[in-house]
Amino acid sequence: MGKRVAITGATGQLGAALALRLRDEGHDVHALVRDPTRLGALPDDHGLTLHSGDVTDPASLARWAAGSSAVFHLAGVVSYWPRNRGWVMRVNVEGTRAVLAAAKGAGAETLVHTSSIAALGSVPAPPDSGVEGDEETPFDWGPLRIAYCDSKHASERLALGASGIRAVAVNPGIVLGAGDVHMNGARMLAQVRDGALPGVPPGATTLSNLPDVVEGQLLAWQRGEHGQRYVLGSGTGTFREVFGWVGEVLGKPAPTRVLPRRLMALVAAGHELMGALRGVEPKITRQLVAIAARNRRYRSAKASAALGYAPADPRRGIEDCWRWMRDSGRS
Repeated sequence: MGKRVAITGATGQLGAALALRLRDEGHDVHALVRDPTRLGALPDDHGLTLHSGDVTDPASLARWAAGSSAVFHLAGVVSYWPRNRGWVMRVNVEGTRAVLAAAKGAGAETLVHTSSIAALGSVPAPPDSGVEGDEETPFDWGPLRIAYCDSKHASERLALGASGIRAVAVNPGIVLGAGDVHMNGARMLAQVRDGALPGVPPGATTLSNLPDVVEGQLLAWQRGEHGQRYVLGSGTGTFREVFGWVGEVLGKPAPTRVLPRRLMALVAAGHELMGALRGVEPKITRQLVAIAARNRRYRSAKASAALGYAPADPRRGIEDCWRWMRDSGRS
């Protein structure tokens, strides 16, 4: 029999996919949305119960969470511009605090907190070494004051340290698949499609297929241990390898030149200057360069052993994303 579940972030790519999967499995899904007329990645026939509210407004959360067996928290903001630090910390950290309080107040049994590999430290090995980190890799981003990393680390600690509720966290990498309305991971495909890149960053990362992450969240709800976090990756590679996979799927040449970090930082500084003049966040910042230059490969062995997580090849997410881009007129 289905249960009442509450979810934040349901209009985003990952949140929408999870909400629809929960609906299809017979659960009564209640989604917190800031504006019910702006559905984002949700289809018009979503079949969810929408509640107007905001994670930064605790008073708006009680009715949304009431009677829920589980709360899935996915809402958050991504920004690598120092000017947005206050906003990022408020939404990602204080928003998590408010959602946690609402979940406990509603008597929910479980909170599944969607974190990120940004909450993990970088791997102390060269990006092209193939060495992978895991859930125990010490957080080391603090000195750089990257708000997104700081906020994901702090919000995760807040959730996993809770009492009176079973709280688990999942840590996906770059999510690739359908419904990427904000062109996050899909931006890599667009860059290869357009031949817009002179080269690739020198670092390495973790890719996560959208269906794999959704399945991992459900497994975390069913089998996750309180206070534990689980990396939900589908594969790792240097950015040269990742863009090569994208090129294979798209049938287009991918950049192979690895750009020096200092050159990327210089270009990013110029973008930041223009962003400051225009009042618009630049697409590349020095903080983003710092992240893209490090080794962020993480294995998902813990999730596989503890939850039964079985991801597909990372090319599946690229294929799904490219198919969605073509079908939605974005190719």
